[in-house]
Amino acid sequence: MNVFRFFKLTILTWSAVLLSCYNLASKVGNANSLKKLETTGYNVQNYIEDATVLIDIYQHELQKTQVEEQFILDMLQDKAGNIWLSISQKGLIKYDEKTVTKFTTNEGLLNNTIIDMMQDQSGNIWFATLSGISIYNGDSFVHFKEEDNIFDNSVFEMLNKDSTYQYNKVVNCMMEDFSGNIWFGAICGASKYDGKNFTHYTVKEGLNHNNIRNICQDNSGNLYFGTGDGIAKYDGKTFTQFGKSENRIGNSCLEMLMDTSGNLWVSTINGISKLVGESLVTFSEMTSLNNYPIYGMLQDKSGNIWFGTDEGGVFKYNGKAIRQYTKKDGLVSNCVLQIMQDQTGNLWLATDVGVSKYNGKSFSRLKI
Repeated sequence: MNVFRFFKLTILTWSAVLLSCYNLASKVGNANSLKKLETTGYNVQNYIEDATVLIDIYQHELQKTQVEEQFILDMLQDKAGNIWLSISQKGLIKYDEKTVTKFTTNEGLLNNTIIDMMQDQSGNIWFATLSGISIYNGDSFVHFKEEDNIFDNSVFEMLNKDSTYQYNKVVNCMMEDFSGNIWFGAICGASKYDGKNFTHYTVKEGLNHNNIRNICQDNSGNLYFGTGDGIAKYDGKTFTQFGKSENRIGNSCLEMLMDTSGNLWVSTINGISKLVGESLVTFSEMTSLNNYPIYGMLQDKSGNIWFGTDEGGVFKYNGKAIRQYTKKDGLVSNCVLQIMQDQTGNLWLATDVGVSKYNGKSFSRLKI
């Protein structure tokens, strides 16, 4: 069983258990604690949805599950052209086509599992680890740890109160906006770092849900937050909510992509949707993708949109037709978690057993 399939089984099991617990609590009249949660903007459905967050499974299960040696969690190409690979529990690899350099806690990382990576306008590389944020300036690391109050502590404390599962303040995602602010998303909301201070955003400020999976920005400067219950748009002053529904698990965002035309693509467990007006509309041309969770999306330099799936390989959509690539075509695995295009146009596909590289004609396996 690959690790992502294990994640999904854990997700579904915990969702069912939590829902059963809620139903039982309601029947015996023990709903005071649930009502108290709802007054804070965090109702019981959030608990159910929180059990479906991949990052929660990362932080809790990866530390006790035997994973593949090259289970790739994220990829980044820096401005100098170096490729950075995050390997679960193994730290980082920096690859420049000639040499391979390894980074672990011995070199200064806070933790050897890195969930997300980004490079800021100044060239610093930010690593979201299971123990906090590590920032690399090319020579050394500096850190933001849990005690630096990156997120709203009240939400975190509420999640852990009377809970047998102890949540950690692990960052799911990071991005830099046009003004140079660094944004973080986690299970306890979003946070903006302006270089000096952190500003916290939760459901109290207008988010649909406190669990932030993805963050992106459109050409007008609006921010979009992929949450556990639809999408939240932030214009710098107020939030507008899209796709929020009673069936929150169906509208739970797995991945987002803002294409060059300004279209927002959203991956949920129900398939691919686009933000049209104020609604998330299922993309009917992509019914072939509905059988697979989609964890990676990319628009390449030619305008094609690629979708990395669990067990379905990778799909390419050229605006008219969709084509599927699997192990039969040369992929190293059908579990594709991330997709990246390098400066020369090659596609890099991160999988649960290593990296495939696609030159437009054929796939090759990266030897690390």
